[in-house]
Parts: sequence; C-alpha cells; structure tokens
Amino acid sequence: MDDQELLSRLIGIVEDLYCQCEGFSDHPEDSQRWYNRGYADGMIKALVALGHGERIMDLRRRMDAAAATVQHQELLPWGQAYRHGEELGYKETQQALQPTG
Repeated sequence: MDDQELLSRLIGIVEDLYCQCEGFSDHPEDSQRWYNRGYADGMIKALVALGHGERIMDLRRRMDAAAATVQHQELLPWGQAYRHGEELGYKETQQALQPTG
C-alpha cells in the first residue's frame, strides 16, 4: 500500500469514528464514545504534525469545536477515556505513517 492510500484509509477511519461518536458530549455515561472521539482527535493531531493539515481542514474544524467541551472534563472518567484515546490515536497514527527501512 502506498502512502497516499494509507493516508486515505486513515482519514476514512477518522470520518467513521466521528460519525459513530456524534453527540459524545451529551453522553458522559458512554466512556467508549468519549474514547473513540479522543482517538479520532489524536489521529488528526498526528496527521497535522506529519504535514497533512491542509488535506484534513474540515476534520480539524470538528476537532477544534469539541476542544472546549473536553477541556473541563479531564478529571472525570469519560474525560480520562477521551485523553487515553487521544494519546493512542496520536501514537498509532504516527507509527503507521513512519517511513520504514
């Protein structure tokens, strides 16, 4: 799989996660939804860090819109689930796009 195909697949995963997590902030009882949203946001942060920010501008806007919601939830279980997902999404996206060889 070439880099562009991999990037397209990763963007598709982010889009799917965003659809699955829509309204996550209205459901603090659903830590999995918060984790998945954090994972997607972490993926976006990694893609931006790797220079793909222009390609995912619309997704970045969605991530930025949720930032205020998450900011004051970090010490609560669902906020911790979000942060854990964000950390793993970032790390695993970085790993997936690292050049091999």
